[in-house]
This record gives sequence, C-alpha cells and structure tokens, in this order.
Amino acid sequence: MSIEKEHFLSIIKQNFFLYLRFARHTAKVKNFPHVNEDPKESLLREFQNEIMGLKAFLSEACTGSCGEIRIGHTETHTHDSTDMKYSYQRMVVILMAVIHSTLENQ
Repeated sequence: MSIEKEHFLSIIKQNFFLYLRFARHTAKVKNFPHVNEDPKESLLREFQNEIMGLKAFLSEACTGSCGEIRIGHTETHTHDSTDMKYSYQRMVVILMAVIHSTLENQ
C-alpha cells in the first residue's frame, strides 16, 4: 500500500471512531420538555388555584348541613354562615395582600 492510501485509511478510521463515540454519547442524552414561564406568573397561578380551592371549600361548607364544617372524620364545628363568609373574605384579602407583596418583591 502506498503511504497516501494508508494515511487516508487512518483518517477514515479516526473519523469512524469519533463518530461512534459521538453516537454513544448522544444515545445517553435524555431530553425532558420544560415550559419556560415567568416565576411571577406561576406564583400567581398557584395563588389563584388556592383561592379557587377556598371558594370550593366555602361553597361545600355553606351547602352542607346548615353551617357545619367537618374537620377530619370525627370533629364537627358549627359556625354561623355570616361568620364563615366573613372569614372567607378575610382569607381572600390576606391572600391578595400576599400576592401583591410577593410580586412587588420579585
């Protein structure tokens, strides 16, 4: 074999091994989808979900047995429906204040 041919074959062999190493490396790569979103928006969405949960809790408690709220499976506390609405409104105001202060601090 001529020297040029040997040199050419060694270059092909090197490229082939580089390609195999690259292929082995890329086979190990795992891609996971990730949504890029603003942290403020995600925090706001979490707070909105919490408010919706509190509204659902209040509506279940008010449509239950005349203002009785069951905590766990054994205890039952009775509250007047106006007290419950006031405490719910108070929770919403507190949550809104937390949302605004958190968004202002970021």
